[in-house]
Amino acid sequence: MSGSVDDVPCMNFEANIFANSLCQHCFRDAEAHQMLRCLQALTEAEAGATAFSATIFLPLGSVASP
Repeated sequence: MSGSVDDVPCMNFEANIFANSLCQHCFRDAEAHQMLRCLQALTEAEAGATAFSATIFLPLGSVASP
């Protein structure tokens, strides 16, 4: 197995009472949580890009009529 659940930080950073720079849930630093949010946003953006459609408007007279 390539990774375990312990390798993944939790979704929301909440400062530990004794060590403010670490999360009280997963004991990872705030930067690890930021990287996870960026990765998720990128994944969502890529998923949305595949469902994107566009309409192209051409000026009148630029297309030959049949």
